[in-house]
Amino acid sequence: MTKHFSIKHYHALVAVLLVITMAAVTVAGCFPVSLSVHADAVPVSDAARKAVQEETGLDRVTVTEPSDRDYFVYDIAKNGEERLACKVRCRTAVGSYDVVLDAGDGTVLDLCPATFTEAAICYDANGKQLTGSYNEKLKKYILGNESQNLYIFSMDGKNYYAGANGTYLDSDDNIFGNAPSEKEREYDKGTQLYRTMETIRRYYKNAYGVTADKYLIAMYNDAYDNGNNSFATDDILWTGELLPVGTVVGVISIGFRQDPTSIDLLAHEYMHRVEQNMVGLLYRGESGSIMEAYSDVFGELAEAGISGKAPDWVHNGVRDLVNPTVHGYPATYKGQYYVTGQGDDNGAVHKNSTVLSHAAYLMWYGIDGTASRRIDSATLARLWLNALKRFSPNETFEQCAKTIYDTALSMDLSANQRACVAEAFKRAGLPVRDKDKANTAKETVPMFGVG
Repeated sequence: MTKHFSIKHYHALVAVLLVITMAAVTVAGCFPVSLSVHADAVPVSDAARKAVQEETGLDRVTVTEPSDRDYFVYDIAKNGEERLACKVRCRTAVGSYDVVLDAGDGTVLDLCPATFTEAAICYDANGKQLTGSYNEKLKKYILGNESQNLYIFSMDGKNYYAGANGTYLDSDDNIFGNAPSEKEREYDKGTQLYRTMETIRRYYKNAYGVTADKYLIAMYNDAYDNGNNSFATDDILWTGELLPVGTVVGVISIGFRQDPTSIDLLAHEYMHRVEQNMVGLLYRGESGSIMEAYSDVFGELAEAGISGKAPDWVHNGVRDLVNPTVHGYPATYKGQYYVTGQGDDNGAVHKNSTVLSHAAYLMWYGIDGTASRRIDSATLARLWLNALKRFSPNETFEQCAKTIYDTALSMDLSANQRACVAEAFKRAGLPVRDKDKANTAKETVPMFGVG
């Protein structure tokens, strides 16, 4: 319990603490306070403002000047050491903070959030429990997870890229999807998307140690591309009701024809946001194809990890990473089906991506299924993420292959596994060893690992 003492100024603290120590008296409760700090004490307001600026990275911090009741005796880590402290409330665009400082020298003793949200137990229309939140300002339940900073919006059949804004899903009660208006807006899709994105967000953090944006909005019922598409981007939040105006959030949106429970589809899009926050590859040509390959690979790995099964290596029924050529995608760099030049789709970023993603499959499969060469899913993810950190925004296929191979050499892989990485890139037409570069032009690279 916080202890408050009635004293005249800071220098009286020594006498007060001496009395407390000698008498071993525990004073609890709240007493009337009349306090003034000695004139030469450090301005606590300035120290509090600086602490919050360093914590948040924001320059604009509004400080509420402390009153007498904000001074109290602070027990440092409950170890018996006590100081006269002052609590200062600071407000920023991302919430409020309480800063506790030594009233004499301005040392920061504690800094903690002072913006509170009430977690709420919510349910979908089928009675399955959700982790929702209650917005005190709106007096409504919001389909969002405050701890993950994840919110669900609906495009309501409008086109995001035509300038339409999504809207959050709210409810007067803690059941999402039971009211007529909620059924009309297909809240069932919203709750399905919510569960899928919660699962993916947790899995990426727990399995890979990475996350996408601090704040993430997942949207459904987008009319872009006649509802057949999905995408990931970042944007400025267009409403200040849930988060402060100007907060940068990641956005993942799926068309009204897309499945909100598809893990490989949504994990693919989530990986785009991870990559953009880690590196920021340019979305055109080879660097754009590397982005798509990474998203395909991690979409498959996440889908398998979450389901507890082996990857099927087919992205959303479209790209077959085992044998890309069966659907007209290239398996080798500048080989059959490879698109050169600028062309459509930002330089064929989707089409050409299978050169790299097929190489990932070969590493996982051990080229031809050889057990000693196989790189398991967890190790493969670690290898590719470690390499990703070393990419430049305009990374080429050749640079990417070399970086992944160099990363493999620095990791705790066996000689056979390192050779597997090199062989996979050789078969992709991206040799990383000098001996392979000398031989590549003289041989036809066969397809392996089909099936």
